[in-house]
Amino acid sequence: MKLKSPELVWLNPKAPYSQEYTDRYYSEGSPEDECRHVYLAANGLPDRWIKSTEKRFLIAEIGFGFGLNFILSASLHTKLKIQKHLHYIAFEKSPPSAKQVKTFFSNFHELKKFSDTFLKKIPTPIRGCHRIHFSKNITLDLHYGDVQNEISDFSTNRLKISAWFIDGFSPKTNPSIWNNFVCTKISQLSNQETTLSSYSASGSFRRNLVSNGFDVKKATGYGRKRHMTVAKYTVNENHSKTNKNKNEAIESVAIIGAGIAGCAAALALTKRNIPVQLFESEDHETLTQNRISLFALRPRLYRDISPESQFYLHSYLYTVSQLNLYSQNEDIGWNKTGLIQLEGAMNKREKFSQEKYSSIYPSSIFNYMTNKQARELSKLDLSAGGLYFPDGGFVETAKLYNFYLGAKEIKKNYSTSVKSINYSNGKWTLYSTEQTEIAKSKTVIIANSHCLTQFNQTDFLPISTSHGYSNWLEAKSKSYEPTHVICGNKTIFPSTMCGENGNLVAATYEKSLTKSSKLKATKENVTGANQAFTGQYFLLDKNKDSEVGTRCGTPDRVPYIGRVPKYAHTKRELAHLRRDAKAEFNIADECFLPNLYISAGHGSNGLSTSSFGAEILASLINGDPVPVSKRHLSVICPSRIIIRSLKKQKI
Repeated sequence: MKLKSPELVWLNPKAPYSQEYTDRYYSEGSPEDECRHVYLAANGLPDRWIKSTEKRFLIAEIGFGFGLNFILSASLHTKLKIQKHLHYIAFEKSPPSAKQVKTFFSNFHELKKFSDTFLKKIPTPIRGCHRIHFSKNITLDLHYGDVQNEISDFSTNRLKISAWFIDGFSPKTNPSIWNNFVCTKISQLSNQETTLSSYSASGSFRRNLVSNGFDVKKATGYGRKRHMTVAKYTVNENHSKTNKNKNEAIESVAIIGAGIAGCAAALALTKRNIPVQLFESEDHETLTQNRISLFALRPRLYRDISPESQFYLHSYLYTVSQLNLYSQNEDIGWNKTGLIQLEGAMNKREKFSQEKYSSIYPSSIFNYMTNKQARELSKLDLSAGGLYFPDGGFVETAKLYNFYLGAKEIKKNYSTSVKSINYSNGKWTLYSTEQTEIAKSKTVIIANSHCLTQFNQTDFLPISTSHGYSNWLEAKSKSYEPTHVICGNKTIFPSTMCGENGNLVAATYEKSLTKSSKLKATKENVTGANQAFTGQYFLLDKNKDSEVGTRCGTPDRVPYIGRVPKYAHTKRELAHLRRDAKAEFNIADECFLPNLYISAGHGSNGLSTSSFGAEILASLINGDPVPVSKRHLSVICPSRIIIRSLKKQKI
């Protein structure tokens, strides 16, 4: 999952040289002039930005390197005040480290504003897609990993690329990105408006492009290079059914549920200027009182590399980046305190293996600490060592929810219980308990896990519910106040302005809400919290306040995020999986209900998966490229329940 940075030799301050590929990143002369000539001018930029009537322009680059092509594109796009959104998609197998990128761009003073922004947002080097909201009108999707794997698993949400920048190392030293396989993928992601350019004029590369529908020409190269490649896609295909790039306004989206998933989705949509109608059964005051005050943020760790482990890590990284971004200008309740996860909080069925985790996750995600190191960091008498997540922390939920719902494009409908939904004439109708029409909307997001069993469109999705009891405890000595989130048998939060009652300890889960279960939970919280320390009764129960929250989860502990499938139709279309569980299959568009989406069952990692899930859903609805690969979409899509049941012959 984690990737290595390249080993470099600097021929001069602007000329990094790859030892692995025995090739330089840029030709002799001016790297910025080379990029402008080979990629911007050769693809008709900026004129195409100005003249295009579509709402976004998609550039895809193979061989991102230090990001110079992107920085120059962003700089030009911003300088000309282009209102059309620039969505830049790039593939890179060996991303340079932040230090290497900083060294390179220190020589381009005229690009400092943009390179500094990129350096602040540069992602952790792990495989997969990293979405960077570079500015209001510029989005960067960095796909880290081998291009043949990543481009095969790449989902543009049925969009087509406007311009290709092919900028990998020489075909002689890095043939894998110039072959027919990659050119075929490029062709599949192109239409008649698509152009392509490359510094390379390799004969085999040009022939591969021609065989995949491109009209290819030689053009004058940059500097000492005589020739380069320019091309335009010419195959006449009907793309009208898949064109999501028309500059058309999207109608209001109805979101059912004002929990963290619904509120995060509302924010992601309004950032795209899509109005939202939010429906919540509770009144505002009751809803506020019933929320847990604090949420911890940490990644869910796996012992093996899998689509699930990648999804959870990307969710965590995306949420950290967003919380950091939003908290720059206002108090959204984000407290980046760092988080200490004691060994006792790891998977209890298997012995903790530092080597196993370290082989999967980069050191920037966590550091292993001995008991002594944990005590020194926390300044507390902790009972064990464990993992330290420097980017972890917690949010004060009241502030975060207020931030999420602050946009004027969100119409909030409290005390409005949606009991059923029905689709007809291109719209979803929302009904009350009395079957009175509440509202109509072309697009609906179900963001309330409790609704799954009451809606006939989602009643096939299993969901479990438990009630989490949390208690405010008081430290025995004020001089030993926790300053980090500490996760042991229970999670202990630092005290906050909203927590004048002490430290929140979460949580003990029970199936029922009774007086006896509350008393039992309080006792377990006190005992479990104090097990994090060597001294007995470090945290005391002085009859402070308690809180109760509801946690909903799925059988595989992965949330439901994506389009809602038609149960009977999908079951019929994939019936062959009952006979052969290993058979290939494809879920056609007709298998899904029109414009009905879900974000539910987030469980204990809801803070991170809700935020990332909101970005995924907003991308699907707005017609943007999706910030996850197909392998990740299949893991979180609700249709997986039908597929698994068919394979196990349960339906």
